[in-house]
Amino acid sequence: MEKTQNDIRKNIINNILIGTDEQVISIITELKSNNDLQFIPVLIDVLLSKRSEILQKTIVEYLSDIKDPGLVPILIESLTNSFPEKNVTMLVLFSGNVDTQEQEELQNA
Repeated sequence: MEKTQNDIRKNIINNILIGTDEQVISIITELKSNNDLQFIPVLIDVLLSKRSEILQKTIVEYLSDIKDPGLVPILIESLTNSFPEKNVTMLVLFSGNVDTQEQEELQNA
C-alpha cells in the first residue's frame, strides 16, 4: 500500500514530536532543502518544550534562515497559540525576517 502525502506528513510530525534530538535535527536538515513551511508550527512547539539546547539552536537557525514571507503569519499564529496572553505580532514583525513593506502590510491587515 502506497503512503499518501498526508501519511508522510503525519509521519514527519510524529518523528519531530517523539524522535530523538538527532533525528529531529536530521529532519530539519531535509526541510531546509525543501523550503517547506508546513512543519513550522510543530517545530515551534518543540522549540518551546524542554529539549536540548543544540536542538533549540538548530530550530532557531532554521527559522532565521527562512526568507519566505509566508513564515510570518505562521510564526504569529503559532506563538499566539502558545502565548495567548501576549501580543507576539510586533515581536515577529520586528524580528528582522520581514522587510519594511511586509511589516506595514501585516500591521494594516
